[in-house]
Amino acid sequence: MMNTRQLRILQLNANRSKDKVMRPLLMHSRTQMCDILLIQEPWRNPFNHTTHNPDRDTWDLVYAASPDTRSCIFINKKRIAQDSWSVIHLEEDICGIEVRIGGRGEMEGELNRLQDEETETQQIVVLSVYNPSPIGEEQGPVLEKLQELYRTRDIKQTIIMSNFNLYHPM
Repeated sequence: MMNTRQLRILQLNANRSKDKVMRPLLMHSRTQMCDILLIQEPWRNPFNHTTHNPDRDTWDLVYAASPDTRSCIFINKKRIAQDSWSVIHLEEDICGIEVRIGGRGEMEGELNRLQDEETETQQIVVLSVYNPSPIGEEQGPVLEKLQELYRTRDIKQTIIMSNFNLYHPM
């Protein structure tokens, strides 16, 4: 029986709030147990094209250096090695990383060594998407870009988390 590692991902729309959302979220002990944070509408620094990262020893930030950025990703350095992920897409409303995960379990000793030899590395694409509210019936450029990503890349295992701002008229 192979034991594979699970990704712990948290997605949240921060509603551009630094002190009420971003700071407490990034510093909270439960959040520190997450591997990846997918944030839509992060607080925007008015002086630099970035967002708030009060714990740089824990979190790597993937953020498009633009005044219009509405999506970003935080990767927990203490849980995911820096050489096991890479940025695959970066723009204001879509951030994407590819994470390479081995099948290591929490078990110790000979059984764990045998499992490591049998287990292949998995590549998982993780996308954080912000889709602005659509006008009328149109799909919008962000969803079109997401479709284009799938057409042009060989994406197999994918996690997409978003504030899609799509509503069904009931």
